[in-house]
Amino acid sequence: MMLMTKFGKFKLRLVATINLSVLLSLLNIASATSNYWLMHVDNGVTHYTGLFRSCHSTQCFWRNGIVGNNCSTWSVLVRVLITLGTITNISAVVVLIVAFVYKINKRSKVTIKLMEYANLILVSSFLFLFIGFVVFISNKCNFSIWLQSMSMIILIITSNMLTRTFSSIYFQNTRLTHCNKSCDTAVSNAKLSIEQEKGLQNEKAIGKSREELNQNQTQNKNTIEMNQMVNEDNKEAAQVNDKQDSIDQ
Repeated sequence: MMLMTKFGKFKLRLVATINLSVLLSLLNIASATSNYWLMHVDNGVTHYTGLFRSCHSTQCFWRNGIVGNNCSTWSVLVRVLITLGTITNISAVVVLIVAFVYKINKRSKVTIKLMEYANLILVSSFLFLFIGFVVFISNKCNFSIWLQSMSMIILIITSNMLTRTFSSIYFQNTRLTHCNKSCDTAVSNAKLSIEQEKGLQNEKAIGKSREELNQNQTQNKNTIEMNQMVNEDNKEAAQVNDKQDSIDQ
């Protein structure tokens, strides 16, 4: 059931991305170090050529490798580009594994950043490998080597694109998406309704305070009138007493 949760799905996507990147790295390493990467026939003799090694029958030498002219400019360029592509692909795998560790520790923000960095590294790896193979097939070589090189290019392109797709799927589902127009409208309407409610509450409070003030004023007025009436009664009583005293005298 854990695998059916969102966290489980994201973890599966991340694991799939790492696995695919590892396979691609192994492919690139094998391409760079294998003695039997490409087969070509030269003067009726079959040759198996790797990036840095070439084999003739049962003898292998660390010499020309993939090229026909040792230490030529395009030879060095091809070797450097394909080697850089392999190294960057391996570094992308390391970054993805670190992202997986952060994901296990439930630190999604760091995981997303690492996934983005790994995605950029994979793009650079693809560019290095692609340019390296383009430089390689641009040189004069027979038809079989050209076809095998094209198949290798297609394989690397599809592998990198699939890896990038898995990465994009991962952080598209975990990144906070920006609000669209309807979302912005809903947020603004909610803020407006909250402000209106606050205004109504303030008006009610002001009205209540006014009512209390009016009641207090009315009570004070009634108290003053009652005091005046009491004073008048006292005056009348005093006048009556004075008259009675004068009569008695």
